This record gives sequence, structure tokens and C-alpha cells, in this order.
Amino acid sequence: MRRVLLLLAALACVPLGAALDNGFRADDYQFLTAVRSAPDPGALLGIQHDVAFYRPVALLLFAGEHALFGLRAGLYLLFNALLHGAIALAGFRLLRRLGVEPSAALLAAGLFLVGVAHLDKQVTWACTSGGLLAVLLVLVALLAEADPRRSGAGTAALAALLAPFAHELGLLLVPLLLLRRALGAGPITARPRGWGAALLALGVVPWAVSALLLGSAGADTTAGGLGSPAAVLAAALRYVGYFGLAVLPVPATGGGVPAALSRALLGAQWALGAGVVLACARLLAARTARPGLRFLAGWALLAVLPYAAIPLPAGWLELRYLYFAALPLTALAATLLLRLGAPGGWRRGLAAGIAVAMVLGSLGLALVIERRNDAAARSPENLAQRAAVEANAAR
Repeated sequence: MRRVLLLLAALACVPLGAALDNGFRADDYQFLTAVRSAPDPGALLGIQHDVAFYRPVALLLFAGEHALFGLRAGLYLLFNALLHGAIALAGFRLLRRLGVEPSAALLAAGLFLVGVAHLDKQVTWACTSGGLLAVLLVLVALLAEADPRRSGAGTAALAALLAPFAHELGLLLVPLLLLRRALGAGPITARPRGWGAALLALGVVPWAVSALLLGSAGADTTAGGLGSPAAVLAAALRYVGYFGLAVLPVPATGGGVPAALSRALLGAQWALGAGVVLACARLLAARTARPGLRFLAGWALLAVLPYAAIPLPAGWLELRYLYFAALPLTALAATLLLRLGAPGGWRRGLAAGIAVAMVLGSLGLALVIERRNDAAARSPENLAQRAAVEANAAR
């Protein structure tokens, strides 16, 4: 299985290597402006007018990158890729500590490593934006708190203090710690129900096919907010739809997709999402299910919740925002896959085929996203911004 993880790591480097020349884009310039205009590092702890969110820990990390790498954007990308790899390793250790079987934990870490959720804003942008660092702090806190050999309360408390200032998702760390305390942690031995195998078989294979066929389609924007009953209903539908994107990350509307196909894809996303939500809720409520699997189900339900109330791009590009939920969802999928393939014969072949489809689908989407990012980096507007930054640096 170690060879499998190394192979997945190599595959993850394919879109990463193609993105090394993409340079700075979009929010990168806000962070560059804030760092270059700060009279001293302490000034980065205050509110920055050019940065939309208050993320001083992420900004300090970017300042360190800027001090080391200057305007060599490819080095920022490599550093962020190392952060993503550290998260995959910490995720593997956490899954094992929660009692997930070794093969399932390794497969989950590998699929997370090659998964499309880490692309674009999280890695392909040189700016860390806090997401990577916040998730790493969350995993460190959960690892410390779940260590049966010693008390990790101090480490968990420090991570809980820093995580919200790296990214707003860090606010979910304390509820996660409370959830883990309430459910405990133990080995996953309960046999999954038939819905798991059916969900993966019906969802993940179309993911790969549709990603490769429709990956070049664009995306529109979904309105957000909770100001009315209609908005609450829309948020609930978005919440369910996000879980569907975990197995069918394709554009449901716009982007040149025919109307009939758009409606079919949207219905498939909602149907698959409803199945995942119900499955997670059943695991969380089942007293007979092992605590580790129940915790992962609760983590997934909690991690997706904030995204339902805010405006985000619609379609498969939304998957890049699910970084915080990617590990528990991947771990649940990997556990079901290995349970499905355990008896051997055609079921083992089906499980292997689904795993391959997940990897190929992620790589297909990753390359599509990288081509879009490359085009954006070479646009006249971005080249003008880059030239202005270089001119200021030369003074």
C-alpha cells in the first residue's frame, strides 16, 4: 500500500508541475500589497484594508514566504504543496488514531493527496489564503487530543487559538473537539450497509466520466445569504448539493452544458448529496457504529455547513472550497471501498475500478483547472498587475 501512496503522490505532481509557471493571480496581489506596505511584521496583526478577511496568521505565513521567495511564484506553490502533503500525512495518522483500518487510512490519505479539492485557491494560487494552514492546525489539535498515551490539551488549545486567525473555518475546531469527546474514538469494525456500495458505484464512476467529458465547461455564480425563507431553502439545497459534488463534481448549469443535461446533473447531485447526508446522519445516530466512523460522519456534516450560507461559484469548481471536508468524506469513501472489495471476486474488481475512477477523475479536473488558471495568469489584466508589482519592487 505504501507503493500505492507513492504512486498517488507522483500523480498529484502532474497538475502541480504544469502550474509552476502560472505566477501570481487575483488575491495574491492583495496579500503582496499588504506585506510590502507593512512597516514591520507586527503591523500585519492589524486589519488590512486590501485584504477582504482578517487572517493575520495566514498573512504572517505569506510574509515569511515573501521574505524567502520574493516574486518567484513557483516557490510559493512548492511550499504550499508541501503543506498539502503534510496535511495528508497528518490525516493518515489521525485516521489511524481514530481506529480506521490501515489500508482504508492509507487509501484515504492517497485519494486526498491527489484529489481536486486541494487545487486552485488552495495550492495553485501562490497566496496560501489560510485554508491549508487552518486545516493543518485542526489536524494537529485532533491528533493531540486523541493521543491515548498523553494529554495533548495544551497543543490542542494553542491550535484552537490560532486556527480561526488562519481561516474562518478554524472556528469549527472547538465543535469538532467537543464532538470527538462526545463520541470517543475506536476501531471501525461495523460492516457498512448496502447504501455505501451503491452510492459509490452509482456516483464515483459517473464522476470520472463526466469530469473528463464536461470538464472544460464554465461555471456561474450562486447567490447566498439567509435573509428569507426562500433563501433558507436555497441554502439547504446548496448544503445537500455540496455532498453530491463529492461524487459528481460537474457543472450543473451554464458553461455551454445543454439544458436537459444540466437538469439531469443537478438532479443527480442533489440525489447523491441527499444520500450522503442521510448516510452520515445515520452513522452519527447509530449507537452500534464505531466512534471513529461516527466522528468522521459528524465532521463531514459540520464542515460543509458554513458553505451553504455564502455565495460561491456554482458547479464543479465549488469542490475546491470543500478542503475542510475532503478528509472525512474521503475516509468514509475509502472505508466503504475496502469493505466492498474485501470478499474478493467481482466486488473487489468493482472497488478497484471505483478507486481508479476517483483518481483519474481528480486528475482530469485538475488539469482542466490548471489550464484555466494558466489562461487567467496570461491575461492582459493579470500581466499588467504583475508588471506593476515588479516595477514597485525595482524601486
